[in-house]
Amino acid sequence: MRVRSIVAVLVLGLASGCSGASAVDETQVEQSGPDELASCLPTTATNAQHVQAGRAYTKSVTFLFFQFPGYFATGTNESLGFSPTQRTTLYQIAPGSYSNNQSECPTGGGTGGATGAGGSVGTGGATGNGGSVGTGGKVGAGGSVGTGGSVGAGGSVGTGGSVGTGGSVGTGGKVGTGGATGTGGSVGTGGKAGTGGSVGAGGSVGTGGVTGAGGSVTTVGEPRIPAAPTDCPVLKTGNVTVLGQQVQLWVGQKQTAKKGSVMFYWHGTGSSSSEASLLGGALNEITADGGIVASFTTSLATGTTTGNNVWYTDDFKMADVILACANQQLNLDTHRVYTAGCSAGGLQAGSMAYLRSSYLAGAMPNSGGIISFFVSKFEDPSHIPSIITAHGGSSDVVGVSFTDTSTAACRGVKNAGGDAVDCNHGGGHCQAPTDLIADQWTYLKAHPFGVTPDPYAGGLPASFPTYCTKF
Repeated sequence: MRVRSIVAVLVLGLASGCSGASAVDETQVEQSGPDELASCLPTTATNAQHVQAGRAYTKSVTFLFFQFPGYFATGTNESLGFSPTQRTTLYQIAPGSYSNNQSECPTGGGTGGATGAGGSVGTGGATGNGGSVGTGGKVGAGGSVGTGGSVGAGGSVGTGGSVGTGGSVGTGGKVGTGGATGTGGSVGTGGKAGTGGSVGAGGSVGTGGVTGAGGSVTTVGEPRIPAAPTDCPVLKTGNVTVLGQQVQLWVGQKQTAKKGSVMFYWHGTGSSSSEASLLGGALNEITADGGIVASFTTSLATGTTTGNNVWYTDDFKMADVILACANQQLNLDTHRVYTAGCSAGGLQAGSMAYLRSSYLAGAMPNSGGIISFFVSKFEDPSHIPSIITAHGGSSDVVGVSFTDTSTAACRGVKNAGGDAVDCNHGGGHCQAPTDLIADQWTYLKAHPFGVTPDPYAGGLPASFPTYCTKF
């Protein structure tokens, strides 16, 4: 069954249900005013807090042969996700009915706006036989005309007063001189480029450029590297404990003349961290240049699963720690942080491109991608990682169609303004040919963080398989 079909059935089949909720910290709830129902003011809290207050409920949801505790808005049954700690905003749209969509709030007539004061009323003059005419009073600057005063007994109506002049127009001040023109600084020498030869006078373009095979490329923006913890583990080849979980590392020697890349690898269901050997020459190249490959062994099992309960969104916190500590201990090129994986690990790698877009340059899932039911939004929409997926076509189905999950990841990246390539090798599950994996690595190296323009805008290199297509 296709993922979108499963999700459609799942959404159509949602029904009300309740379960108990644990005590919550109400200090973290942004309360609305007492007239909440009339004005449809929002209440922002965690899903667990919404359940405690009766604004939401939880029920078990079956997906891909697994069950997950889902959270839903009371009355509307709108899905709020799967995490009890996720903060959501709910609007009370009717008695006992809540929505996380403000457009569902009832509409009514506006209050109109305050009535203008008008201007002071004239005195109208004293009453007498015939009476004198009231002065009416002057109108305030810019205000509306006065009423003209009341009618004196037997007398005539006040004239209403003259309109105020409103004051003279401001001169606007002098025009700024703008200052002297900058000299622009001296031209950089450019230094030595990568294997493609030396850079010409003037140096790299953009933020200084990122050197790779073929010379410098232009990049825009800087990745946001997470803050390092106070207890960074020593990163060296072998196994290390990160956030209580085991991670296998391949670590190159720190070099002053080279900056190393980072690769995060996620293994498939029932496999192990040694599966990272599928990277082939990429693993050796990364370590030779003083970089690091981290292959995760076990999961934190918290947050939301990205597939079938093998990997979860909170597992990216392990990657955050490793990246931050490696940036302290090695000489890294932080524009070259990538991820890869196979099967469940391929879904985790595709999801990482979305949920760590603030620092990830690109992803190369092998029978992976994303299940959009779980992952659909980018952590940092201002930067979209590049992605090149590999799958076996119609035969690559294990619970889900990996053609669908791969194209879903590519389509999301492309629609968000990123660069995406999909490769249907027609083989089995996680059976990307060695040459294709090498081409995926070549693609990632050509697409560091913030690369602009797309170096493959004119098409993929002739050496790439014809079954690889750009989105």
